[in-house]
Amino acid sequence: MDDEVRIGWQIAPEIRAAMRLDRARTAMHRGEFGAAVMELEELLDEEPDNPEALFLLGEALIELGDFEGALQAYEHHLEMGADPNPRTLTGLAIARFNTCDLSGAAVAAREAVRLAPEAAEAHYYLGLALERLPNRGGSAVGSFAAANQLDPTAFPFPLQVGVQEWQGLIQDAMVLLPRSLQDFWADIPILLENLPNLDELRSADPPITPTVTGLYQGVPPLDADPWLVRPQALRLYTGNLVRSPTTEDLVEAIARTLEHEARDWIGLGEDEPL
Repeated sequence: MDDEVRIGWQIAPEIRAAMRLDRARTAMHRGEFGAAVMELEELLDEEPDNPEALFLLGEALIELGDFEGALQAYEHHLEMGADPNPRTLTGLAIARFNTCDLSGAAVAAREAVRLAPEAAEAHYYLGLALERLPNRGGSAVGSFAAANQLDPTAFPFPLQVGVQEWQGLIQDAMVLLPRSLQDFWADIPILLENLPNLDELRSADPPITPTVTGLYQGVPPLDADPWLVRPQALRLYTGNLVRSPTTEDLVEAIARTLEHEARDWIGLGEDEPL
């Protein structure tokens, strides 16, 4: 956007920066995170070290699922020398966790909790990181409990689902799919695993988030019909799925996983017709 006033003078840089920040905040309040990123990136082209722009950029990119970009923004923000605040540290923990840096996520989340014990999201991400680190699962329980106590709606305790119940839940999820996807998954083994393998997640570019709820097994064909040459199996990660608030939400999460993985195998975007 051109902020120049075409009467022979220009808006002062500090006023232009304030205007861009205000527009970015307004866009984020409206849920228009892409628009906010555009404003912030234009400001950072002029002022690469603007701390507020870097912080807001990290927030917006997390909402868009660009965790690598968010990580860069938060780290640059902290490099500016300002005292780290709980919101920045929580954002850094989220970005690190979702790029598979579990140790780094735990460090940032723990510091956020130290500075702001009431920060439920920081407790939650500390729990997620500890849960996946060797011999730290016991410590994770306390972090999850703290997050639930502070915000039980956003951070419910995991659902208790017996081994025998999963098959019924998967069948309920299948019914929610279009017939073409029901046929796609017919006779393909669906394997239940607790949590995904971190090395596999890190091998992707960008890394796959550790909260992924399922992944197909196999390699999509290059020279054959992907509707006919289908995955070897689908792995559902029960440890992530049971964090759904209700059983109904859990069934819908399984259905979304089935559809997403089928689309990914076939090569269809989320909005393309099946």
